[in-house]
Amino acid sequence: MNTHQIALHQMLGNTSRFAEINKAKFSDLPLFADYVTRLSKLVADIGTDSQILDVSTVGITKNKDVAKTRLVERTMDAVKCIKAYASINGNHELLSKVNFKENTLGKIHQAELSFKCKELIGIANTLLPELSAFGLTQELLEDVETAIQAYDMKSTIKPQHKGAIKAARLTIDKYFQEALSLVKDKMDPLVELIKKSDPDTYTSYKYARSIVYLPVRSVALKGKILDSISGSPIKGVQVTICQSITDSAKNGINNGKIVKKSARQGGFHVQSLNSGQFELMAIKEGYEEQRQQIYINEGESTAIQINMKPVNLG
Repeated sequence: MNTHQIALHQMLGNTSRFAEINKAKFSDLPLFADYVTRLSKLVADIGTDSQILDVSTVGITKNKDVAKTRLVERTMDAVKCIKAYASINGNHELLSKVNFKENTLGKIHQAELSFKCKELIGIANTLLPELSAFGLTQELLEDVETAIQAYDMKSTIKPQHKGAIKAARLTIDKYFQEALSLVKDKMDPLVELIKKSDPDTYTSYKYARSIVYLPVRSVALKGKILDSISGSPIKGVQVTICQSITDSAKNGINNGKIVKKSARQGGFHVQSLNSGQFELMAIKEGYEEQRQQIYINEGESTAIQINMKPVNLG
């Protein structure tokens, strides 16, 4: 929900709760109790459907892109070996099958890309004894096959909530329209009837009916940390952020560090940062340390993605 809807939802909830707690004071107002019951139901329904809006599908696309990049890189490593072999041996038929560049492979549609990579690995497996002299190893082929499996898995994940999010927005709008109409056209006119006989209750109701816009804290930096091979989010990464010495001096602050830990889905965020250049370091056991330069513009939110490479224990 947007800021306005959040404020409206809060107001509607306050109004229904106040009316329920003080139902005895409204007992003489015709149908007022029925209106309160319906309002309470609408408030609850808005809250339930708003949870669907919190589900993001952005991570699905990012994970797929990481898996695709990994697959293309490792496949091209194998293709270079095959190209060298075909050129030296004058095998023009084989050369025609592998005579393409990395950006060409990257533009292929997902189903066709997977098929093409499997076809190339099939050729490489057949010629492995001859290709070994050109740098192709069984380990590389297994790495490509793993990348194909990871890409296929990520490609089959669909943004299941996309349709649900659209439906939830429409439903929430409908609930808001009904709830606001109920309060403005039904409940408010009835409450006016007790303005003179019970001014305290009347004033309290009006207070509950007021819309309050709470200040929203902006997020200066949002990050996502993924495994560079599998594309899976990494939990528990220690992220250290500190402003560069030059920008620290310019802003008249000390070069203090901000330390965060990535959550279950690999995310982390920092609510407020000075504008300027920052140095970010990501550390987790089993992964290579990652360092990155980022720049924060005043009043803007910066989003970054960090791909961490697992340590080769072999």
